This record gives sequence, structure tokens and C-alpha cells, in this order.
Amino acid sequence: MKTRTITITASQLRSLLSVLYVLIIDYSKNGVKAADTSTRAQLQTQKANAKRWSKVLPELIPSIDAAISGRDKLRHLVLLGHDIKEQYPSIHKNTEFSSEELDALKAAGQYLRTDSEGAMAKLMRLASLSNNPWVTQQLRPTVSNQGSAEGALRKVVRQLSGRNDIALTTEESAVARDTYPELYKEYLALRKVFNQSWKNAMVDYIRSTGQTLVPYKDVLDHLDSLGVKYSMVKGFTGMIDDRGRFYTKNGDLIAGVPAAVNFPTVIMNKDYPKTQWVFQSRRPDGSPGQNFYTEKFRQAQSKKKFSNVEKLSEMMPAIRRKWFANVKSFNKEDPKCLASLILELLYMFSARVGTPGNSTYGIGTLLVKHIIPQANGNLLIRYKGKDGILHKHLLVDSDPEMRMSIDALIQLIDGKDIKDKVFSVGRKPVGPASANALFKQLSGMPEITVHKIRTFRGTHLFKELMEQTMPKLEKKRNLTEKQAMEIFKAMAAKVGKTLNHIRRGANGDKVTGATAIGSYIDHSVSREFFEALGFRPPRVLEKSSD
Repeated sequence: MKTRTITITASQLRSLLSVLYVLIIDYSKNGVKAADTSTRAQLQTQKANAKRWSKVLPELIPSIDAAISGRDKLRHLVLLGHDIKEQYPSIHKNTEFSSEELDALKAAGQYLRTDSEGAMAKLMRLASLSNNPWVTQQLRPTVSNQGSAEGALRKVVRQLSGRNDIALTTEESAVARDTYPELYKEYLALRKVFNQSWKNAMVDYIRSTGQTLVPYKDVLDHLDSLGVKYSMVKGFTGMIDDRGRFYTKNGDLIAGVPAAVNFPTVIMNKDYPKTQWVFQSRRPDGSPGQNFYTEKFRQAQSKKKFSNVEKLSEMMPAIRRKWFANVKSFNKEDPKCLASLILELLYMFSARVGTPGNSTYGIGTLLVKHIIPQANGNLLIRYKGKDGILHKHLLVDSDPEMRMSIDALIQLIDGKDIKDKVFSVGRKPVGPASANALFKQLSGMPEITVHKIRTFRGTHLFKELMEQTMPKLEKKRNLTEKQAMEIFKAMAAKVGKTLNHIRRGANGDKVTGATAIGSYIDHSVSREFFEALGFRPPRVLEKSSD
């Protein structure tokens, strides 16, 4: 069967998922027999929604008729599964559909063809995508007793930490993973079983209400009434869905959910939405964690950020000429010259500016001990930055522009103690605030900070890599989406290396491109890479789509 070029809206895909879910529920309940009364009524209702899909999936209407009558039911369902498999590549290209919707569609086709337990588990988890209360009522998970899993889990946690608890902290996990790897694997397996037990109870309750969103407090009260132990934060007063996602009382999706092990409580923002954060996570000792915002707000901020970066990219050569003039005629007694040198170093090395008072450093908070002149005239800047990651920047004496920065730094550290601040006039520091003020002045954009230099550099480097790579890829025949994704990740990793994005793991530190993809490469540029090759942008870019 040939794939057909089709124009389908997101709501139409939801209606197809509803039809498929009813067919799958009927088959799992009744096998090859005719549908029962309740399911038959659903199938009759869904038949109208299915007609618009009949040209794309020829077996859809025959499958509904076979399910109602029980005649030749299995054959039609298997053929429908093959229809979905064959048409999926065409449907997959439609960016109106979310990755989760496509996951559910793919799983439906797989289950109809193979009776796959994994596909059915995915369908159960994503049942709310059908927008059909009858479906979610039918696919309520089994609620199991936690007793045996809890006892075994407490025993392992006690062995690994000495505490009577059901979870290890992040620090304890890191130690256990390296010191007792086999016991830690056992902990992870038990934790998975234990977590699934309370998550099933949560999902069962939410679906039993027939509502998409229910008050979070009601869920906790229900779990408490059952005596179910769970890992969910205290203090949240909004809504929750059957996938555990948080919403405001008005139904706006919140970006992310704090891990209860590390942040057991949250504090709601009494001034929301006047001030944009919805709640703040709190650590076990009561100290503040991060603020959480709605997905809509995060998307708007992301678009605004990259819009500013786009403006900045046009202006950056002229802005740099202005601050570099102060580096060329450097005067260590002039705060403006010091702020200009900070901007030049930030630009050259795509570095962070730093925060005064932190135990780690950035360019604007360097100490004299971080500046290391070399015998060959070069100068090494070496310091621990964010997350304790070691940063090394080399200024090369043979480069005329770098030579000017070397001379300026040598002047600044001359006669100072190793613990003194590099950027200071007398005892007065000239640091991040001064660099930010100058950058705002030179750019004429009071809403941006010097951090945008990193975003500009990340996007600029990715564009350069695209210009080098795209001509080769466009000539390459039979390039697959998977291959395109690997090339995209490799380019992002090069950006990550430039920005010194390091991920720490059990096997050591590793350069990662994930942070660059999420925050430092303009999402429209990343999407352009996939669209130019005729592929769907990955789900990490989905939420930022226009």
C-alpha cells in the first residue's frame, strides 16, 4: 500500500485515537466475540469519527463493523494494524501532532498486529490522549498492595544509608552507585515497583472521577485514606492529571514537577499571576529550590530570548568594536575599561560572567590566582565554574587581539595578592553588574544581560556548523531521520564543548549538547535543520514551535 499525502488536524488525530482505543478495549475484553452492549454503543458513536480516515486506513470501518458483529474480527484488526504501520511515516511528518499522540498511534498499530504487552502498557499510560472519558474509565490500572515492596525497599535503604526510609537522597544514590553497585541495582528495581504501586493508585483515582484534571489535594487525601505511601510533594494547591503533571487552578500546565525526594515541599506564590512564578520548591532543610512557571510563560520567555538574540546578532560586530576600543586603550583605573575587558573575555570564550559571593567563579568574579601567565607569553585562565566544573581559557600571545587582553590582565594582577579580585579599581570591585550595565548601554537593549552573549555564540556556532554540514547532507541519498538526529546531536555537542557544558555521571564527566539544544541554540534554527531535510523536528523542540 502506498502512503497518501493527507492533511489532518490535531483534533482529527485525537478522534482517530479515540476510535482505536475503543477497538483495542473491545478486543482485550471480548477477544474475537461480538462487542458487549457498552462497547457496541461506543463503536457506533465512533463510526462517524472514523469515516474521515477511511481513505487513509481502509480497514478502519470494516474493523468497527467486525467488532460490533464479531465476524472475522481478528483478521480485520490485524490488517488495520498494518494500515497504521504503512501510513505512519506520512502521518509522522505532520507537525500538528505531538510526539505523544504519535507514540499512541504507533503503539495502537503495534498492539493490533502483535498483541504486544509493551504497546498495551504505553496505550494505558497515554489513554487520556483519546479525550474520551469512557476510554479512561475502562483503562484504570490495577491497584496493588505495597506491603512486600515497601518492606524490601526499606531493608535495602537501611543497608545503603543507615536510615529507615523508602528513598535515597541524591548524594546517597551517588555514593551507593559507586560503592555497592549490585545492591544499588536492587534498590532501583524495588523503587520502580514501589513507585508504580502508588502511581497506579493515583491514576486509578483520577480516571475514576471522569475528569481530565482533579485537585491535587483530593489525590493526596485519597491516597492517605487508602494508607498508600507515595513520593509526592506537600504544599501544592493546584490541579493534576493522570500523568502526574501539575496545573494551576485555572488549568494552565506547569513546566515540570519537583522530585519529592530532593524537594519534599513547595511554597505557593500568593501573588501569582501578578508575579509569574506559580510555586517554589523547598529542600528538606527548608532552603529554597527553583521557581516553577507555566509552560505558556516558559514558551513566551524562550521566544522573547531568542528574538533578542536575533536582534543582537545583527548588532554584535558594532557593539564589540565599541568595547574593544576600551581594551585597546586600556586604563586599569577606569572601571569602563575593566567592564569592557570582561565583555571581551566573555565573547572570546563564551563564558559565564559569575555571581559575586558564590563558591564557584565566572569571568567577572575571577581572583588573581586564576590568572596564570605562561613562559611563552600566553596566559591561562583556570577556575572552577558552575557546578564545580573546571574551566580553562587560553589567551595566545601570537594573536594580536588576545595580546591586548593579556596585557590588560597583567596590568590588573600586578601587585595584587592571589586572593584579590582581578577586576577592581583599588578596593572597589568592577564585576558582573558593571559588565551588564555597559552591555545594556552599548546594545541599547536594557532588557538583556551579558548572558545573551553565550546564547548568541551558541546559536552563531550552530549556524556555522549547519552551513558546513547541510550541502553534504542534501546530496546524501537515503538519509534517515535517525541519522539526521545523530548529526544534529554531534553538532550540538560541539556547541556544548565551546560553552563548557559538562554532565557528571558514574563513568566520569562528559560533554553534553542537551543544554545547548534546550537553552543556547535558537530553536527556530534547530527546527530549520530538520525541516530542510524533510524530517519532523524532535520532541525536545516541540514545545517551542510557533
